[in-house]
Amino acid sequence: MALARPADRSEPFTRWSLTKLRAHLVRTRVVAAISRSQLWRILHEAGVRFTHHKTWKASPDPEFETKKNRILDLYLAQPERSSRQAVASQRRGSSFPTRRCGMRH
Repeated sequence: MALARPADRSEPFTRWSLTKLRAHLVRTRVVAAISRSQLWRILHEAGVRFTHHKTWKASPDPEFETKKNRILDLYLAQPERSSRQAVASQRRGSSFPTRRCGMRH
């Protein structure tokens, strides 16, 4: 459960914290009660680390991909910014562009 995305468990946030995971486990009756420290020990023994993880931003907007691609198309249409074109075209498949070659998110 700790490795699942919260949205896949009908939770309105993008990543778990110990407090949120504990509340979810109690609310869904996976456990009757558990402390944060006990939950941390169980996860630690299983190799799950909340402080060492890769994060991403997921937009709840169902039209996000269309809007993102429209903005990137406008960005790519600027011929004087050829170094940015390469970065933007590489970012087509990602959720949000990151800072590279002056590109801002």
